[in-house]
Amino acid sequence: MPPHIFDIYNEAVNTDELTTLLIETTDLKSKIDSVCELVTQLNKSHLFTVTIPFESIDPLAALEFLSNENDFQYFWEHPDENLAIAAGKEVIRIRTNQRDRFKIVQKQINDWISKTVSFSSLTHSLSGLHFLGGFSFHDNPQLHHWRSFGTASFVIPEWLVIRDGQLSLLTITTKVNPSDSADSLLFTIRDILHDLVERIRNFTRDEFKSVENKHRTNTLETANFESENAESTWKSIIDIAKSRIKNGEFNKIVLARELGLKPPTDPAPTQMLNYLRNEYPTCYTFMVRMNKFSTFLGSTPEKLVALRSTFMLTDGLAGTISRGKTATEDTILERKLLQSDKDLHEHEFVVEAIGSRLKDITHNIHFPNQPGIRKYPNVQHLYTPISASLNKDVSPLEIVEKLHPTPAVGGHPRELTIQHIQSLEQIDRGWYAGPVGWLNTHGRGEFCVAIRSGLIQENYARFYAGCGIVSDSDPQSEWNETNLKLIPMLSALKHA
Repeated sequence: MPPHIFDIYNEAVNTDELTTLLIETTDLKSKIDSVCELVTQLNKSHLFTVTIPFESIDPLAALEFLSNENDFQYFWEHPDENLAIAAGKEVIRIRTNQRDRFKIVQKQINDWISKTVSFSSLTHSLSGLHFLGGFSFHDNPQLHHWRSFGTASFVIPEWLVIRDGQLSLLTITTKVNPSDSADSLLFTIRDILHDLVERIRNFTRDEFKSVENKHRTNTLETANFESENAESTWKSIIDIAKSRIKNGEFNKIVLARELGLKPPTDPAPTQMLNYLRNEYPTCYTFMVRMNKFSTFLGSTPEKLVALRSTFMLTDGLAGTISRGKTATEDTILERKLLQSDKDLHEHEFVVEAIGSRLKDITHNIHFPNQPGIRKYPNVQHLYTPISASLNKDVSPLEIVEKLHPTPAVGGHPRELTIQHIQSLEQIDRGWYAGPVGWLNTHGRGEFCVAIRSGLIQENYARFYAGCGIVSDSDPQSEWNETNLKLIPMLSALKHA
């Protein structure tokens, strides 16, 4: 690859010269010829992706001025890992509302991978085709306000901006039909690149003076739709769960509550994201916007799995206590958590369950004997990092299916607690606590557990928070814990 490919975005080169340089100094044109020939020969539509290095830009800013509010939008960021993804406008949507969602989605992903030709002007594991989306918590068909999400939904976007450390990448994807000629495909790619780059450049040259409502703070009162007896109802549910634990029906169960809110104005999801990522840089900040009326977003501390071709990483995260107002108080609370039999017992369930689920699909499983502490602005958790090597022929979503739900959001034993969760909570979790993330064709992928999250729909917000219940749980403490966990989303709403 010519080294000057990385310099084609300097101010001296206009957008037309950029695309000309890309065509003349790479094998893009021959790739276009080959994909069109293949599509004609097989008489089947294929996908064609183009990845190039891009101007250094905040992907969230790119999302704000490249996307249309009626289009699919996606955002993913882990600031501590210096990785961010923004994407918009769907080319292909893989969606199901059936129970066997992991296998259905994996089959369709494999099918589209087999029908994709990719060009990249550099070698990188984040180039090429990406699938962005997630799964509901329960496998029963999603209805009412979660209908557009289904039990699983993944989108291949038309454009994708990734910031990986100091490197920024742009990937565009287009569908190639048997009737398309190489010239028409080249024109389409030129057109999409020209539009995206011009809009980026105009913004970076301050031709766009501001983003509408930027940094707006919502000072008007938000209507709370939680019932007056919500706390007493919650405590009675905890007592029922504890009695079932003492009867030996299960060891631990995670129960959640829903807080319904009606803000005075339509929230701006990207402003919520900006607040969350700045306040919680050690968390995964995410958004899946299915359309103008349905947005699921949040900032979660819990990794479900990170995939790196031949190995995987996951977290055991369970056991919670508040942060202290002073360094001394914070240290006292940390030691209290590390010595809490209730929290250590809860955490042990999580680590043992993860190890048990991974044993058939991985080897060389490793984790420390004792948990550490992971701190966030409002809470601190017991934390155990877990790594493992992947067995051959194990699909990415097979791993996700094995791990979901973790005991940190479900319970133990898993099969029994899942049944009890629905009957006890009496809420529709939807995608709350489900796996949300992304996969690509280079064996990379990452899924978080979508807690500390909420659904925004037509000027109505639903926020969710849960906690793990064991035999000695205190209902009042558990109520207080859910209030702590609601703080991130409630604070983000005020900044939207």
